[in-house]
Amino acid sequence: MIQECAFAHLNVRDMGMLRDKFDGQRYFDTLREDIISEFAFEKYINLEKFDWQRREKKSYRRKYYEFNGVTIELVSFNIGTTPKINPSKIDNVVFVCVKPDLRVYISGLANKDLIISRSIPIKPYFPLNPGLQEIKEFTGFILFKNLDELC
Repeated sequence: MIQECAFAHLNVRDMGMLRDKFDGQRYFDTLREDIISEFAFEKYINLEKFDWQRREKKSYRRKYYEFNGVTIELVSFNIGTTPKINPSKIDNVVFVCVKPDLRVYISGLANKDLIISRSIPIKPYFPLNPGLQEIKEFTGFILFKNLDELC
């Protein structure tokens, strides 16, 4: 299903039709990570059946989730990287890490204070562009081996 979404976004029938295979593969990998993270989170919180048709629309933007008046944004990333975020535009986040073997790790809720205290500034992609927002790299992940460590 993810491959069909990528083909719909790129307006091709198969990967062989792409002019630039590297960019096409990179797009597919990013889309795959994004869809898997959303699918896993929605399954974890027991939402209704995943809506594949909305994901086939190229204009799709991930929705925010709301629980008890708290708006939550998903931030996905893959293993070996750390999530890049703009703390001024985020209040509450759940991080989702997608591994190449399709194992998915979902964090607990991270509020703005936690994000700011556990992230470090990184150089903007275009340092000469004064309109660029501050981007930070979230590095505050802590590994818990079992539930006893949380108590």
